Amino acid sequence: MNVRLAIFTTLNAIYKEKEFSNLAVGEALKTNDLSPLDSAFFTNVVYGVLQNSLLLDHIIKSYAPKHKITAKMRTILKMSYYQLYFMDKVPEYAITNEAVEIMKQDSGRGSADFANAVIHSMIKQKYEFKESDFPDLDTYYAFKYSIPLWLYKMVVKHYGAAAAFKWASLSKVPPVSYVRVNTLKSTKAEILKNKDFSDSPDFPDCVIYNGKGSAANTQEYLNGKITIQDISAQQVAPLLDPKPTDSIIDLCAAPGSKTTHLAALLNNEGKIIANDLYPQRVQLIASALKRLGIKDVVCTCDDVLKMKDKYPAAYFDKVLLDAPCTGFGVIRRKPDILLSYIEQTNNLDEIITLQRFMLDVAYYLVKPNGIIVYSTCTLDKKENETQVAQFVAKHPDIHLVSEKLLLPTETSGDGFYMAKLTKE
Repeated sequence: MNVRLAIFTTLNAIYKEKEFSNLAVGEALKTNDLSPLDSAFFTNVVYGVLQNSLLLDHIIKSYAPKHKITAKMRTILKMSYYQLYFMDKVPEYAITNEAVEIMKQDSGRGSADFANAVIHSMIKQKYEFKESDFPDLDTYYAFKYSIPLWLYKMVVKHYGAAAAFKWASLSKVPPVSYVRVNTLKSTKAEILKNKDFSDSPDFPDCVIYNGKGSAANTQEYLNGKITIQDISAQQVAPLLDPKPTDSIIDLCAAPGSKTTHLAALLNNEGKIIANDLYPQRVQLIASALKRLGIKDVVCTCDDVLKMKDKYPAAYFDKVLLDAPCTGFGVIRRKPDILLSYIEQTNNLDEIITLQRFMLDVAYYLVKPNGIIVYSTCTLDKKENETQVAQFVAKHPDIHLVSEKLLLPTETSGDGFYMAKLTKE
């Protein structure tokens, strides 16, 4: 498939079908016969358009303000503008000709002619993005970095204007590619013999992948000697302080990175249940277990909210709840997250309510003197500190041992929150 047609198809799937960007990109690279150069171009444009989606929408209005633009037309104009002004050395004629051909094949001659006219306007006059066109700095930076305005203002309120600006600007910087050494099969010293990896000395099993492409294509990954896990997420499993005699459940385990970390910490001698709601996500866990050589984990597919019907009270020594969340700490890895939150809607309240119900299930399942670890990859205090404070207030026999917020402005990893709680 032509690389720009692959970009167009993938972006439409993400925008319309709400596919996760990392899965859609991975599937496209797997199924399309693209050269290494085209694969890099494909990835650059898809993620670039997603990371700048709101800004590109704003710019396109200036070129076609009186026309009703279809969803597919919007996609072709976004990817065209991105190539024209965010990338170097991409020929204008190639951008124009292929955009017109894609629209002709997909939507007919009229759409192709319209796309041709708009793209030529883009080439003739680059849009000037000026601070003076916006009512205040918050609005200017929100559009500049394609962050929903309400979200940008929330981060300003919680962490200050300087932190909000830094967080927004860092969302466009490629993340560090952290991986965790699977100590069941290898050692950090062995992995570091490959010069594509470098040390992350503050964490015993963490290394950085500096090679080309994804770490998932390396022999180390395919042989189960490493697994992809951000340095922030690597701090969650040790908080549970797992022991070989413990019975442990990971309530929302997919894709399995924290479950497999627990198994490695226990040297394959623990008793762990890895649960998720959806069969296809449970299959991801099972695949990770097989690749990493893990034997002490049982996978289940259950609704967390119905687990009181499956297990008796106080059944587990340790409970890990890596809760569903808004994901605002990982937007540079998953820019499509923001597409669901352009407007502040009831989705936020629904997520917070779900987290609260799940914490109550964790309380039911954990034994006296047991440990609950609650974690999210968001920066929203309602999902983090406030959620935990309300949980502790509701259950007097629960004590907050520690909590940690990792801001992406203060660490090279993802934004993450984690709390360790004990039950009397």
